[in-house]
Amino acid sequence: MDVDRPRRPTGSTLPRGDRSMNVLVVTSHRPWELTEPLETTDVSVTTLEIDASRSLVQRTIDTVRGLYREFRGDRPDIVVVDVYEVSGLLTLLFSRLARTNVVVRLVGDRTGGVLLDQIQSARASGDRRSELVYRLMYLLSSVVISNADGAIVVSTDLKRTLCSRGTFRPERVAVVPVPFRMETLSDGGNTVDTNRRQLVQEEQVAEPRTRLLTVTNLKYQSKYDGVRTILSEITPLLGTHEDLEYVIAGGGVFEDRLRRDVIERLPPSIRERVTVTGYVEDVTSLYRSADIFVYVSYLDGYPNAVLEAQGMGLPVVANEDFGMVDQIQDGETGLLVDPDESGALRNAVERLLESPDEGRRLGENARNRVDTENAVSVIGTQLVSALCRLRSAR
Repeated sequence: MDVDRPRRPTGSTLPRGDRSMNVLVVTSHRPWELTEPLETTDVSVTTLEIDASRSLVQRTIDTVRGLYREFRGDRPDIVVVDVYEVSGLLTLLFSRLARTNVVVRLVGDRTGGVLLDQIQSARASGDRRSELVYRLMYLLSSVVISNADGAIVVSTDLKRTLCSRGTFRPERVAVVPVPFRMETLSDGGNTVDTNRRQLVQEEQVAEPRTRLLTVTNLKYQSKYDGVRTILSEITPLLGTHEDLEYVIAGGGVFEDRLRRDVIERLPPSIRERVTVTGYVEDVTSLYRSADIFVYVSYLDGYPNAVLEAQGMGLPVVANEDFGMVDQIQDGETGLLVDPDESGALRNAVERLLESPDEGRRLGENARNRVDTENAVSVIGTQLVSALCRLRSAR
């Protein structure tokens, strides 16, 4: 468990009466997505980071100790919960006893698709233990979210889902996208692997293949199904473009099944140009080696993979659903397609293959959009605005 003490950077993003607002962030995953934006503002931020790799008992003890320390002293004015299950429930209880408002931050639909997908996958595989764990996680998440005073969500689609379900009234939900840090990926956002191109020039080796790339999370059935859709759509292109290859990066329980799909569904001449890498630590190199990023998912919030690809200047083809609609203006910062329309994705990819200049234009526009809309300081201002509004909501 890590606790970052309050920091008060310079600036004037808060209304005059709210410049002393103390925010407690309780999180277990990518804490920087909340803390770094908030630290560019005038609020005082304390972070209680719960180590997700520790056992349930250890996480529970860490949570109780951390919350006791924070609420015993200078109590926070508002608590942002980005951790669920037992730690989230404990945070809710401490906050209620202290009469402090709680805001949940949601990057996905935890009372809908996210955990239901995992429950169904576990049941289908006969893994009763995992199914029970996911059901318990679903129950605890539902309790925390339904009892929160408001929510910060990453996409307009997720807000619409929560409000239509009756979980929150619209005024209790703020949409704040995911921040982007270029330095976490690369030094320049190149759309090609510079070292690979340099080798072509210096050694006169064969021109590298045109590379399509997908980065996804194969622990979800809905994302695995998305990759199957891509495979089905681009197989004809792989047959007619011998210089075309497709790389799929991501680990999870459906990784082996995807490998079998490649072997069973594709002829040898195409199969050897389709690579399933599994989990990749250095995803930056993959983005830099790609020419076009292709993404289809039937379950999502505001996919980091699309954000990262755009930040690297890649043209993106994605399905017109979820947060991808917020990330991509069709024809300007990428291409959106209906994944259920046969040939739609294939035609979009072929359009970029035939017009590299169009791909460069889309990639540059996307990178500019990310630099503007997903900048850490911009997200910080949006978070503070949301917290000020939700601070007194009941």
